[in-house]
Parts: sequence; structure tokens; C-alpha cells
Amino acid sequence: MGGQQIAMFGLIASMAIPLILLSMMFIAAKRKKSS
Repeated sequence: MGGQQIAMFGLIASMAIPLILLSMMFIAAKRKKSS
């Protein structure tokens, strides 16, 4: 059970981290344009 949970967490993290980075870059670009 423990190994399966770690695998699921790794899969979610590998999908979520790029999305978070992209959203951060998008927000930063929007702020630069507005200012």
C-alpha cells in the first residue's frame, strides 16, 4: 500500500509541477504587461 501511494504522489507531482511553473510564468508575464 505504501509503495502505491508514493507512486501516485510522484505521478501527481510530475504532472502538477509543470502546470504550477507555467501558471507562475503566465502570471509574471501578465504583471509585466500591466505595469
